[in-house]
Amino acid sequence: MGGERRATIDVYKTQVGFGHGYFTESVLSHVDRDRYNVAIHTPSDYSPLTRAAWEALKMRYQSGGQSEEDAIRYRKLRETVGRFWPANYVLSLEARLRHDFNNSALADHALFTVNGATLMQFDVWVEKLYVHTGAGRVVVPLAKTAKLFQNYGLDSDKLVVAGFPVNPALKDETCRIKIIDQMKDGKSSVAFVATGANSPIHYEYVDRVLLPGLTPLVKQGRINFSIFTGLDAGKAIYYADIFRKLGIDSVVNGNFDQSAVHVVYGKSYDDAQEKMIEVCLANGIIVGMIGEKTGMAGLRCLVPLFATSANAHFNQVWLAENEYAPPVDFSATFPENLTEELKTGCRSYLEQLKRAYEKVPRNGSETVANIITAEAKRK
Repeated sequence: MGGERRATIDVYKTQVGFGHGYFTESVLSHVDRDRYNVAIHTPSDYSPLTRAAWEALKMRYQSGGQSEEDAIRYRKLRETVGRFWPANYVLSLEARLRHDFNNSALADHALFTVNGATLMQFDVWVEKLYVHTGAGRVVVPLAKTAKLFQNYGLDSDKLVVAGFPVNPALKDETCRIKIIDQMKDGKSSVAFVATGANSPIHYEYVDRVLLPGLTPLVKQGRINFSIFTGLDAGKAIYYADIFRKLGIDSVVNGNFDQSAVHVVYGKSYDDAQEKMIEVCLANGIIVGMIGEKTGMAGLRCLVPLFATSANAHFNQVWLAENEYAPPVDFSATFPENLTEELKTGCRSYLEQLKRAYEKVPRNGSETVANIITAEAKRK
């Protein structure tokens, strides 16, 4: 490139939950860093007022995961107050003031974006909070999602239907075939993957249903089992201790070849993102709140376990309606069903994988990367 100036792509990254960060990193994995300067902006980089506003927003988000009642209250707050909450104004104002409009821009959330940016909205469902009329374009996974945005008044010429984003490492065909072969042989690797909201409801389910159901299968050598606790080191140590008391050796943040049981957590937000990908790479059956992992359907066997009022619920409903995943209320009989699946060569899981592999659109990452790099060249 010699002394030629590289075009800059400004990336507005919220670092709340794991979904938005997963989308962003999946897109950036397709951007040539030798040709483009990628400038990451997070709320924590900004002024003390903006950082405080962002911490308030994160607390509001995490409060929604504490119980089903809290989730309902949180959703009502989003629907009634939404982007008009004062902290939202502070966050978006500083982003707009700092942005160099000579640069291409990518945003992972409507609350932290700038006018003209490419805004990613990869949930199947849409709510008013997601609508940002100043965005240059809004990238969505499905035509039905685009229609919902239009119902909220967003112009159709701003909408790009791209499919779901998937980290390219998870598309490895050799790995997918290995997972299928393991399922046919009756020995699979199962992972529980926590959400960024770190919901006590989910961990209560792990303790009450998953551990009693899966522990015998681990002891019989039928499955390997991993638990990803996000950024919660305390939970990771808690589960390592539980396994010890059950007489099962486990490894915390170790190599997946070391043991049949793994407990995994991240030491920072970015590290947690990487750890989540590692867990999904090492396991063929992913259980939990599906959300951002929707595009993995067909590459991994997705098993949704939680029916809540969160938008991720609608991703799970869409998967179930198309038979790309079991029904969302599958949680009631999950351990028994998994045992039966293993005994019969995972026949329904294999059929599910085949359907999803053929039908689920998963080129969202490549499409967004092409959009932002093309815009960077023009500017």
